[in-house]
Amino acid sequence: MTNMAALLLIFSIGLSWNRVATIFDTALPIENSAQPLLILASTVCITSFGLAFSIAAWPIGILIVVVGLLLARFVQGLNIRIAVPLSVALLLAYIRLVYPLA
Repeated sequence: MTNMAALLLIFSIGLSWNRVATIFDTALPIENSAQPLLILASTVCITSFGLAFSIAAWPIGILIVVVGLLLARFVQGLNIRIAVPLSVALLLAYIRLVYPLA
């Protein structure tokens, strides 16, 4: 895995995690769990987690996920309407980089 691919996964996890974490907030009403941005963010985050472990050895995968979650801590104030589409774009860039079309 190249450094660029790892960075794309880290940023994809970091930008989508804050929205995914709202699933576990019991103070929010249940209607929030069906919002399209939440569904998209959880899909991107879970896919990024899986790709981090599938393309690299497990210690590297753990490092990618932990650094992504630390990044999420620093970008908490970022607008969700910007962060989720950006995380989708970064995940698509990762897929294009690692699995190029023939």
